[in-house]
Amino acid sequence: MAPASSPTRQSAFPEHYYLTIVGTKKRIGCAEVYRRDNRIQVHFIKPIDEEFLHQIVRYEFFTGGELKKH
Repeated sequence: MAPASSPTRQSAFPEHYYLTIVGTKKRIGCAEVYRRDNRIQVHFIKPIDEEFLHQIVRYEFFTGGELKKH
């Protein structure tokens, strides 16, 4: 039995996994922090390369253009 202060996980998904941004070859390690319905919050295991992050934001969200393959 889990202690009262510890939340009980009732998800079929693992707590740690890799996210892949469509259009890239990079996998980003993360840990699930919160999940409810179709929303999820994750903690990235290590920092995301700044240049890669700029490319994601610049190409995908602002211009809708395609990312360069990494």
